[in-house]
Formats: sequence, structure tokens, C-alpha cells
Amino acid sequence: MGVAICSIFENKKDGYIIDVYVFDGGIKEDNKIKLRFLEEKYSFKIIYIKIDVTLFNDFYINKHISHAAYFRLMIPELLLSIDKVLYLDCDLIVKGDISSLFEINIMDYYFAAVEDYFAENTRHTELNMPKNAKYFNSGVMLMNLEKWRSDSVSKKVINFIINNPDKLKLYDQDALNATLWDKYLNIPLKFNYVTALANIDNFNYKEIENEILIVHYAGNKPWNYFNKNPL
Repeated sequence: MGVAICSIFENKKDGYIIDVYVFDGGIKEDNKIKLRFLEEKYSFKIIYIKIDVTLFNDFYINKHISHAAYFRLMIPELLLSIDKVLYLDCDLIVKGDISSLFEINIMDYYFAAVEDYFAENTRHTELNMPKNAKYFNSGVMLMNLEKWRSDSVSKKVINFIINNPDKLKLYDQDALNATLWDKYLNIPLKFNYVTALANIDNFNYKEIENEILIVHYAGNKPWNYFNKNPL
């Protein structure tokens, strides 16, 4: 998380104000102390939002994914005074000015996200999605909270999770896609470049390296010794 936050502030344009909200489902105090170094360096304050993890006790998880995967579903209800927010997973880095993403117009959509090319055409049947629907990655979401709240979207997604636990191979991401596949704005790959794509010829990162805004270390992490990814 610290690296992600650092990369945002290192690359933001001068004068651009960024408020940082972190959902706290049990963050240790010593980790918060480490993050205070960034608060002092970049002159900002992290706003911790306490989450009652027991609310998600009945939601599907496994040994690799905790209940924290579902926290993003509560954003619209917990940030009632905010109408637009950029949700970011913590396993990513930002390479440029984040305002170019935040200022995308999503007035007519619940959110904007990038297509997940690894899940493309592999989840559609089980989730009852049309074959031509674009399955998205939920690790980077520019969210229209006002529209989300007005249509009770969180409730709809949570209902899908409760009623279809056998379909949730990719947790909340599956539920979001099954519920909202035709209600989001599909944005360019540069806004959520999953590192595994770098080893696929059709997504040669060297061709768009200078355009990539967010590098997302979904799957293998850079600190794993066996990770040979060039990013």
C-alpha cells in the first residue's frame, strides 16, 4: 500500500489535491506508523475508514483472498458526502499524473474500468453474461457514487454474492461483472496494465510502455523470487 500511495504523490501535478481513504479491516498500528512517514513527506492525511469484517463472514473466500476483497462494495455507503472516487488495489504503482484518469467523464455510468483480458470469454457462461460482453478488472475503478447510491447498486451486487456463492471464482469481481457488465465505461488498457500481459505478444508492453499510467501486479508479485516479469 505504501508504495502505491508514494507513486501517486510522486507523479501528481503540482497543486492537485488528493484525499486518501483507506479501508481498515484490522490494519496493525505499526503499519500505520510506517504510513505516517508518507503523510509527513507529502503533506497529506490518510483517512482510515473502519470496516466491520464480520459483515462479510458468509462471503466466499479462500486461503489466498481475504474478506477485504469485498470492502470496495461498501464505498458508496461509507463515503456519503462524496460523489466520485477512484478505487485502487494496493498491489499497483502509478507512473504518471492520476488526474488524467480521475477527470474522465462517467456521468452516465456507474463506474469506469479496464477489460480483464485473462478472464475474457472464460467467465461469461457461468455468470450468464452475453458472449460479446467485456469482463472488467475491478482493481482500478473510477466510481460514480451518486449514481451508484441512487440505484442501490451495492445491494444488487451483494444479493448476487449471497445467492450465487458457487459462481464466485473471482469473488466480488465476478459479482460486479455479472450485475454490471453493461453499465460501465470501458477505458483504455493503460489505466490498469496487469503485468502478466507483458509476456503476451499481443500486449507487448514495450509498444505502449510510455503510455501506461497504472501497472497492476495482479497475480505474481514483484517481491516473489520466481517472478520473471519485466515489469
